[in-house]
Amino acid sequence: MVTVVVNVALFFAFSAAGLIPDSVVIPNAGGPLTATPVAISSTIPLVIATLLFMVLVRFTRRPALIFTMVAGVVALASLAGPFSIPNVPFGMAIALNVMHVVAAGTITWFLTRSIPARS
Repeated sequence: MVTVVVNVALFFAFSAAGLIPDSVVIPNAGGPLTATPVAISSTIPLVIATLLFMVLVRFTRRPALIFTMVAGVVALASLAGPFSIPNVPFGMAIALNVMHVVAAGTITWFLTRSIPARS
């Protein structure tokens, strides 16, 4: 849940700084970005990542390493998403990418430290 709290806080900070303007219409939302989709968009990868990590812990010898590599690839791929928003200002795309990096980093950090070392 740290991911959700930090990203919602960043959303409000970036909005107050003018980096996330109300004038940009988010596709499929029909309006500007708000805190609710930020929270949801931070929760969904958290749930998927947790399920993946549980499977890796159960069936692999090095779950943290494998998960970190997969998370890195997914995080890099996610950086293209904000630039696909029609008419997105560059500052908004960068702010959203910061939020993507925060999500990937916090999820990876907390999950990979949640398992005891194997003997």
